[in-house]
Amino acid sequence: MRNEPNKSVVLSISRDELREEMEKAVRRGLEDVGLYTEDAEDRRETREDMRFVRRLRRATDGIAAKVGYTVLAIVTGGFLVVIWAGIKVHVLKQ
Repeated sequence: MRNEPNKSVVLSISRDELREEMEKAVRRGLEDVGLYTEDAEDRRETREDMRFVRRLRRATDGIAAKVGYTVLAIVTGGFLVVIWAGIKVHVLKQ
């Protein structure tokens, strides 16, 4: 990999320093995608945005399922009509 050192390196870091660096990295990653967490109001809005996205996903999943069932019903109905027409013509000879 490009960022790997050529030799093994051992660094000493306290748990608190590690925690701070991890929090900075997570915060930086969230800010890169537009989710700011510094202010309580920003965190509340972010939660609401995530709830909205979840509701939107669930709604589209429900709609997709209903459309899928409708298409399946239409195809099945058409297939049954073709079979019934074949039976009427060839078996019942009407």
